[in-house]
Amino acid sequence: MRTKVKFSALILLGCMSGLWFAPSLAGQEIPGAGKGKVKVETRFYSADSVFSASTFGSTTLPTKTKITGRLTKIVGDYGLGGKWALIYHLRFASLEKAKKRATFTAFGLQDQTVGVERGFRQSESFSDGVALKFVLPTGSTTSIPQLGTGHFAMEPDFQLGFTRHLGERFVYGDFSLGPRVFTGSGVTQLRSTGEVGGRLISKVNVFGTFFLARTLDGRTGPAEPGIPNASEFYDLLRVGGGIEFAGWKFLRPMIAYQTDVAGQGIHAGSRIVVGFTFHFNRLLY
Repeated sequence: MRTKVKFSALILLGCMSGLWFAPSLAGQEIPGAGKGKVKVETRFYSADSVFSASTFGSTTLPTKTKITGRLTKIVGDYGLGGKWALIYHLRFASLEKAKKRATFTAFGLQDQTVGVERGFRQSESFSDGVALKFVLPTGSTTSIPQLGTGHFAMEPDFQLGFTRHLGERFVYGDFSLGPRVFTGSGVTQLRSTGEVGGRLISKVNVFGTFFLARTLDGRTGPAEPGIPNASEFYDLLRVGGGIEFAGWKFLRPMIAYQTDVAGQGIHAGSRIVVGFTFHFNRLLY
């Protein structure tokens, strides 16, 4: 486990070195009216250990349950004009939960996210804004494994990004921070995401990512009435790194590796991510 943590930290620190060059934006730029982008990812996930249920940390415990799956996520934004845009995160999955004497499978929609975002400062080198997203409980809670929480949630967050061009090369950072509030129970997670990277050689971008979710105001059992179930009720730190190929004008294939390095009350796993980003009605770097 120590080797895994050290390797993951090196990925994140190496990519964070791009921050010394100053702000950029990759993702928080609000597209103009009729413009936007769509990112499609398929994640091949595997987990056969769990983080402690009592404390947040990197220690993992063996488990008799192994979870594997293919998770597909479609993320997009569409410019409405006036620094406004529609945003959506569409998810579906094929999951398998294997125990010693039984194997369970589930396939279908997960919870979906839709919302709007509003940009503030929108320059070539820096951009920021806010978003309000709504998590719709479309995933099944009766399947094994579960595909959704069964609870509606709201996600207001603050976003910022920067880009600095260095001749034909550039560095960028893209960050968001905000709560996920389950309106029925009041349970709140503080969630933060980030991506930093740049172009090292012609038409090849490298990047590092992190995702952090921490449950606020203590933890209550997911089996209690009105409390979101364990599929989303967790604390987790995940980091990763990858490569994006910018050889086509509007289409960018990518491949990445991500691993869970710390958590509480959730499986500790890793995943290989493949996908592409498609930009329409706009010029790329």
